[in-house]
Amino acid sequence: MQGKDINLRIRKLHTAALRDFDAGNFSAAIENLKSADILDPQNPETLFNLGVSHCRKEQYVEAIDYFTRLIGLPRSSTDILTVLKLVAYSLIRLEMFAQALAHAEEGLALMGDDTVLLNIAAYCHEKEGRPDEAISLYRKILEIDSLNATARNSLAYTLALNDGDLNEALDHVKAALKNAPDNPAYLDTIGFVYLKKGNADMSREYLKKALSIMPNSREIKNHVNMLLKIKGSQNN
Repeated sequence: MQGKDINLRIRKLHTAALRDFDAGNFSAAIENLKSADILDPQNPETLFNLGVSHCRKEQYVEAIDYFTRLIGLPRSSTDILTVLKLVAYSLIRLEMFAQALAHAEEGLALMGDDTVLLNIAAYCHEKEGRPDEAISLYRKILEIDSLNATARNSLAYTLALNDGDLNEALDHVKAALKNAPDNPAYLDTIGFVYLKKGNADMSREYLKKALSIMPNSREIKNHVNMLLKIKGSQNN
C-alpha cells in the first residue's frame, strides 16, 4: 500500500475516532485508533489519543503502554510535558506513587515552574510519607501562582494532617473556597481543619455539605466518622 493511501486511511480512522470520543463512545474510538496503529505504529496522534481514550475508560495500564511508546518517539513530534503529566496521573490512579513522582520530576527537569507537575510531585511525596517535601512544593506553587486553589487546598490539608499550623491551614482553604464554595474536596478540608482545631460544630457544617455533594467519598466519610467519635466521647 502506498504511503499516500495509508495516510488517507489513518486520517479517516482519526476522524471516526474523534467523533466516537466526542460522543463518549471510547471503546469505538479505541478500535478505530488501533486500526490506525496497525497502519503506522509510530504515529504520535494515534498513540496520544489511544492513551487518552484508555484513561477515559480508567484503563490506566493500557494508557501507560501507549504513552510510553509515545515518549519513545523523537521529541520533536511529541508534547513531552503533556505526556509525562498523563503518565504520572495514570500511575497515581494505580497508586504507583514513586513511579509517578519519577515522571513528574522528569518533566520538572525540563520546566521547573510547571504548577501541574509540581502539584503531582507534591501529592506523591505526601502519599510516600514525606509531608515536609510536599509542603515545600505546595508553597513553591503559591509563589508562582498565588491564586492556585488546588495548591492552597492541598497545603491546608497536609498541614492539618501533619500537626502543622492550623490557622495557616484555615487561611489557605478559605482562600480556595472563595472561588469554589461548593467544591466537596475544599469543603472536606475545611471541615477537617475545624475538626483538628476542636470546633466540632463548624466541622459538622462543612463535612455535612461535602458529603451531600459527594456521598460516596470514602475520605469524607472517614472524617465524618472521626467527628462522630469525638462528639460521642464528649457526650459521655
